[in-house]
Amino acid sequence: MENRRFTPTRSFDRSRPNATRTRPAAGNGSSDNRGNRAPNTSETHERNGGRRPANGDGRGSFQARKGPGKFSKERPGFFQKNGTHHASKNKFQAKGKTSRGWDKTPHIKLTSDLQVSDGKHRGKLMTNTISVRHVPTARRMREIVFKILTRQIRGKRFLDLCAGCGMVGLDAVSRGAMIATFVDRSARMCDLIKKNLEFCGVREGHGEIIEAEVVPFLKKMSKRKRFWDVIYFGAPDNTDHETALEYFGRGAVIARGGLLLIEHHKELFFPEKLGILKRSRVVVVDDKAISFYERK
Repeated sequence: MENRRFTPTRSFDRSRPNATRTRPAAGNGSSDNRGNRAPNTSETHERNGGRRPANGDGRGSFQARKGPGKFSKERPGFFQKNGTHHASKNKFQAKGKTSRGWDKTPHIKLTSDLQVSDGKHRGKLMTNTISVRHVPTARRMREIVFKILTRQIRGKRFLDLCAGCGMVGLDAVSRGAMIATFVDRSARMCDLIKKNLEFCGVREGHGEIIEAEVVPFLKKMSKRKRFWDVIYFGAPDNTDHETALEYFGRGAVIARGGLLLIEHHKELFFPEKLGILKRSRVVVVDDKAISFYERK
């Protein structure tokens, strides 16, 4: 039996990068290196009456019959549907959304020290008294502190001593603290903290308010053996820190592996070691400083 070689009806020369497929046509014409006969363009032109074959009428080359496709170089960014060209759209634009579909929270400009600096309550304006004795911790200071404590706040217990209107504790809650305890000796400031917690929608049990002096509070909590993971001690500059530091040096209210942050004037220095606590760093912003102490 005679062996016959299979000859494809369509040939494609891969040696040429921009080669197109051609369909062999009957009639006189030259053949390529594979034995396929190329169409006689002059004969086809005469048969069509001197007119160029239109797309889709079956009388032109394969590329001409098919027309520009979805990824045609002639019409980039367009696709063909029912003979009409339409501009391709982003899936978010097609639904009337922005391309940043994940960004749902609008950008809020921070202009006041009474605004929550970051987290789920970012930008909310808290209430404070007009008294000059109750000045909240500067927003810039809070931003720097919580950037350092990013991994040590989420899901932790936070204690805000000398809380004032509670800006530091509210920043901790906004960043994911499990519970925040606010301690202040002023009944008026405790009422303001309660209003601010209600304004932020903090559920009962996640925000605790205690009206008490710092030293009696530390003495009482040390007897109860109650501990917090992060303690922020923001006493005024004229406060006597010695008694409170003695309790902190014994490990009162500070859990193992916990942190004690002391806000003070930048010209006031504390020892490198406070009992079982060791200072790790000091952050200075303007005329204020914060000393970080760790309990191993």
